[in-house]
Amino acid sequence: MKIGQQFGVACLAALLALAGCGGDDDVAGGQVLGPNGGTVSGPQGAAIVVPAGALAQTLELRIEPIDAASVALPAAVERVGAVHALTPHGTAFAAPVTVNLPFDASLVDAGRNVQMLKTTDAARTVWTAVAGATVSGNRISGAVDAFSYVVAVLVPLPPGPAPTVRAMPRRIAVGTGFAAAVRADGSVWTWGRNDDRQLGPGSTRGSDRLQPAQVTGIGNAVAVFALSDGFAVLRADGRVLGWGYTFLRTQFTQPVVDGAGLLDLAQVVQVAGGNGHTLALLADGSVWAWGANLFGQLGDGTRDEPTEPVRVGGLGSVVTIAAPGNASMAVLVDRSTWAWGSKQADVCLGPPGFDVLTAPQRVLTSSSFGALVHGQHALLWQPVGELSACGPHDVPPIYVASDTPRRVNVSAVATAVSGRFYDSAAAQIHPYLFAVDGQGVLQGYSGPGAAASAVSASGVVELAGGQGTVLFAKSDGSVWSWGENDHGQLGDGTRERRTVPVRVVGLTLN
Repeated sequence: MKIGQQFGVACLAALLALAGCGGDDDVAGGQVLGPNGGTVSGPQGAAIVVPAGALAQTLELRIEPIDAASVALPAAVERVGAVHALTPHGTAFAAPVTVNLPFDASLVDAGRNVQMLKTTDAARTVWTAVAGATVSGNRISGAVDAFSYVVAVLVPLPPGPAPTVRAMPRRIAVGTGFAAAVRADGSVWTWGRNDDRQLGPGSTRGSDRLQPAQVTGIGNAVAVFALSDGFAVLRADGRVLGWGYTFLRTQFTQPVVDGAGLLDLAQVVQVAGGNGHTLALLADGSVWAWGANLFGQLGDGTRDEPTEPVRVGGLGSVVTIAAPGNASMAVLVDRSTWAWGSKQADVCLGPPGFDVLTAPQRVLTSSSFGALVHGQHALLWQPVGELSACGPHDVPPIYVASDTPRRVNVSAVATAVSGRFYDSAAAQIHPYLFAVDGQGVLQGYSGPGAAASAVSASGVVELAGGQGTVLFAKSDGSVWSWGENDHGQLGDGTRERRTVPVRVVGLTLN
């Protein structure tokens, strides 16, 4: 028997409330475990998972929160959860046990990360970091072989150079009734609805286009993004042009209907548009916003509507952005996810208890997330890897109706979109998720692990989803679409609704 176990058994046999065994910190109850191991659960969701062989003999273990005022933590750390005590104190295990601690994710801010600290002395004076501890949602887990107390704290992220964010491939985009594509020669092609000149400068306002045509006077393009009712085009020099109802002109309050507006920002790598507001991600990892701000979706700490772009406060090292509805989201280089704006937007913006955030708040802390895209749900994944989703309760969910991310039972993905699209068998509209794996195979899903019939393709290199319409590009440069087509947004020369993919006519990206 190890010394810690001998000490613990002696204390328990004498009296659990003796000072050496935790004094007032101890409470009746606990879990009796032996060589077979098991799980010890405590209040507030704390737990210890003891593997077989970690205990040499039967022992009663407990994990309980204590009065945090009695604890002196190291300098430069801030507690984000209760301090938990293990009794018997200092118990040593023959094999590492896993400690799970809850913490308040709303207290996590930019520039700091969550860490687990432990001490093996009952006096709570010598704290060490638990190496390899991992964060998932609002829980942190770490493996230890001995401890008396544990706590989740915030620690500053190590200093490092600002990331140089590279532009993501966005050669196709689809909005509500309109679509666009960028060819390898830098030209931009559009089709579909045109009531606000979404199809570009010089197009006939109010006249739908049933197949692609080149936007005159626009070249040197490398990416295109669908905004609230128009497009933003990223040029090779890092500048952005926009048209339609894009809020890209000088005062940022009126649509650009007579020409292309030039955004007064340089080194842009990604653009995202919501319901009247727009975000731009720059190569230095900063995020800028403009447009509507009733719900704080610009992230500058106010609800004012500026006449020029404002920098989103408290965020740096951002690698991707999304602008769902009246809200905004960002993923940082450490794979933490941040949100601001209206909680009524159709994404997970937790925690509960608020309606509007005027500044970014960390809402998802799992290190497994590396990318974000918005459809009917917020989709998060580590390319190519596990896909998670969260979304609204008032929209029929593909898999989830939750404020927190849930694992989606599909194969590993490289990109994905979600929305309400047509079931190819029943010819009825249903919520679907479409995912592309690392081998370029596209598959549609209508339920957990259930593939949607006849919605599949191979050689897919990019995927885009709009309201009832999906586009994908293949490695041979062809572009395909299906779904709603009342404005000709499928680009096949008709207005017929398609329940299986059809090729966009007269267009190749290569």
